[in-house]
Amino acid sequence: NKPQVKISKLSANTDYKIRVCGVNNAGTGPWLLATFSTDSIPPPPITKVYKSIKENQLTISWQVKDKLQEEELFQILHSTDGDTFTPIYEGLDRNFTTSLLPETTYSFKVRVKRDSTDPPEYGPFSQTLLVKL
Repeated sequence: NKPQVKISKLSANTDYKIRVCGVNNAGTGPWLLATFSTDSIPPPPITKVYKSIKENQLTISWQVKDKLQEEELFQILHSTDGDTFTPIYEGLDRNFTTSLLPETTYSFKVRVKRDSTDPPEYGPFSQTLLVKL
């Protein structure tokens, strides 16, 4: 039966050093040094994606579950084959407009990107948005 302790309200992506000793009726035990790091909190998920089409112009807009942190931005990826997705937008706007070609099927995904980490961290993709003119 190993002693355990729960420490709450720690900061994400932080290194900690904690000194611990036991105390009982027999006295004070030796000090031990524990070191550990907390993980970063993943970027928030995209909750809803909307589309609006006027002529050959597609506007995509979206909602995100939580408020973005300072170093986070939105990323849109698109595909014309449904398998290979490439980024077409990174920024803070919650909508994006692009031109579409007739008789072409497009797939779009939105996610949050955190640039302050190396490599960058990504939130989960939104549901894939299929569009065909």
